[in-house]
Amino acid sequence: MKYIICDDNREFAKLLKNKITELSPDCSVRIFNTLEELNFKLPDIAEDISAAFLDIQQADGNGIEAGVKIAEKYPHIKLIYVTGYGAEFAQSIFVGPSKATPVAFLTKPLQIEYLINALKKINDNSNLTESYIAVKTDSGSELIACSDILSVSGEGRKVIIETSAKDYHIYGTLKATISRLPDYFVRCHRSYVINTRKIERIDSWNSVIMKNGYSYPIGRTYKASLRRIITENY
Repeated sequence: MKYIICDDNREFAKLLKNKITELSPDCSVRIFNTLEELNFKLPDIAEDISAAFLDIQQADGNGIEAGVKIAEKYPHIKLIYVTGYGAEFAQSIFVGPSKATPVAFLTKPLQIEYLINALKKINDNSNLTESYIAVKTDSGSELIACSDILSVSGEGRKVIIETSAKDYHIYGTLKATISRLPDYFVRCHRSYVINTRKIERIDSWNSVIMKNGYSYPIGRTYKASLRRIITENY
């Protein structure tokens, strides 16, 4: 699990990080002390982040407003609001859209039992969380739900990610892109990776037909492994 903390109180942010890592030794925690810094860095790291601990009142903005934006762009990131003014914000944290509703609400000074409960809520639903992949486009960074991806193809330093809605043309290698995808994505050819959950049928083990009607060749090198994976799992 990877978490982020955004709090302009540096001392409290360090304390919160230390307590989280004590309770969950296998996790990693990154601290941001301004919302500006968080907004600048988040597009590059969002894909791997499970939850964000956001202080509500910060010198350069409101943590709840920041949380709503995070929920809109990165719905897989769970939100935990933190404040020293519990009574003042107890109701306002629920005013935004439902997808921005926090899994927990922590008040300062930090009470360990409530932090433990927050971490449990993050982990309890982790197996239900959609997998996403972040890509850089001409308009910025976008998060793609892996379940929407039909195939990934590559040639040299160019990669095309085909989804049910649109195609994304990005720079990178097919090998590097595969490493970021769930294990139900399988290489069927040196130039193609397919989402095995989107397969319509296999044509004599020479080509694979996807649910959108597209056909991809099955390379000789990948035929045996693809046959084994399909046979064992579907």
